[in-house]
Amino acid sequence: MSSEDMSSSNLFLNEFSDVSSYKDTACSLVMKLIRSSNDLSRASDHDFLMSFAPLRRRMDTVAEKVLQNMNSLLKQQNLRRDLGIVSWKEADHDDKIEKLIDINDILFERISSSLDEAAGLKKISSEVKSLVPSIRNVPATWNKEDGFVLQESIPTFKQQQKRSSSTFAINHQQTKNIPKPQIKFTDKVDNNPHTPFIPKLRTKPNAITPLPIMFSQLDSRSSDTLLLERHPEILLHPYFDEIEAFEPNENLLKEVKVQVPKSLDETKYLFVDTPDKLKTMIDHIEIQSELAIDLEHHSYRSYQGFTCLMQISSRTEDFLIDTITLRDELNILNNIFTNPNIVKVFHGADSDIEWLQKDFGLYIVNMFDTHQAARELNLPAFSLAYLLKSYCDIDANKQFQLADWRIRPLPEEYLRYAREDTHYLLYIYDLLRNRLIEKNPQFLKTVYEKSKIICQKLYKKPYFDDNAYQNIYLKSRKTFNIRQLAALKSLYYWRDKIARHEDESTGYVLPNHMLLQISEILPRYDDMNCEF
Repeated sequence: MSSEDMSSSNLFLNEFSDVSSYKDTACSLVMKLIRSSNDLSRASDHDFLMSFAPLRRRMDTVAEKVLQNMNSLLKQQNLRRDLGIVSWKEADHDDKIEKLIDINDILFERISSSLDEAAGLKKISSEVKSLVPSIRNVPATWNKEDGFVLQESIPTFKQQQKRSSSTFAINHQQTKNIPKPQIKFTDKVDNNPHTPFIPKLRTKPNAITPLPIMFSQLDSRSSDTLLLERHPEILLHPYFDEIEAFEPNENLLKEVKVQVPKSLDETKYLFVDTPDKLKTMIDHIEIQSELAIDLEHHSYRSYQGFTCLMQISSRTEDFLIDTITLRDELNILNNIFTNPNIVKVFHGADSDIEWLQKDFGLYIVNMFDTHQAARELNLPAFSLAYLLKSYCDIDANKQFQLADWRIRPLPEEYLRYAREDTHYLLYIYDLLRNRLIEKNPQFLKTVYEKSKIICQKLYKKPYFDDNAYQNIYLKSRKTFNIRQLAALKSLYYWRDKIARHEDESTGYVLPNHMLLQISEILPRYDDMNCEF
């Protein structure tokens, strides 16, 4: 054997001096890829640039190379890709993301298991179990899902967690028979694009600027356009001045002693689904100096969506509020939510702020958004899942992000996931607050300023854009003739009209990839399946 061969045999993967060198090089390349990807996704003119054929062809070539590498990896790991549709390129965006999450979960689980075996923490299994796709057929072709199951029906630990309850289902098909809660709402749903959203606020606690007297003459479905034209202040943010006037006091700008929370099992917890329990919760949270708050929302079987659950945690107790049952009772929380002496800690509150306004007439004064804090600190990731893992060693189950929160009673797995979202948030708030001060005290003030801007967001009903169909067309990278574009425009209008009238999401009525497929094929009526 030559000296070169002997030298090569001592190298890891014939290239690196050891595993550590390989890991450092791989991490460096991954970080470079992430930075490049983030720069690309932030480009505001991305859709415009993709309309140029040379750039689009180049991007297609790169995408094809990435897919080839992915397929090689799946083949090497004895995994097969099967999206249940014709090709990856025609897959719905949500399907792609969900499938990538599943694949990554499996690969990372294998990596973790291999590391445990290498470290001697786990015995090497004599049986190698391969993963093969299992397709669950459902009537609607655009709702097809597929997942990975172990041969011999032996689930991994992570799969056991996902399937630990027979009631836990992360697909719309299994919850399709749930009665629509919005049918029983006192404030009937109004999806009319020609009437604006009227704030539900009728009393204004902790006010600096009084509530316009005209609010007492309106209901949330008022269609008196002349009255609205004479009194445009009705449509303004009722707590804009109070939010603008808020400034964090000296105590909020100082380092704090970090309070480590007890475990979920050791913490007092109450599911609030009656007025009496609501009163019990209020008696506790109104005397706190800080609260962690989060919402769980449903938008698949509703045009504007609605809040199904609210989570509130103090330093010592957790509360889960059934916002479907208590929808008409929760406006009383404005006494606390607009109290400038109580810090309300959210994570990524942009949507939460609008949902609180739309569903309950609730507003927030004095908020700290941990997402904004993470961005200000330039952390590697800004998600709550990252913060929970980094600071609390909690693995957030991403599958619950797709859960149907209308289910009643809520399964235990749902309740635990919901509690985790706020139970540790005040502890994370302490840590981020101290890190901001340590880095630069001005950064903490900046987070409060950005949080104020979010609180001043005003909910507006979704309007219909005649030209929005063009965005779907450009992103599809298809080439349509005039007839096909006309069909796409007409179908887009029809879908929105039906969704508003039936109070369904446009994705439920007709997903984008089906919208494009019909427009491309232009089927005649007698060629179409009557079930469609």
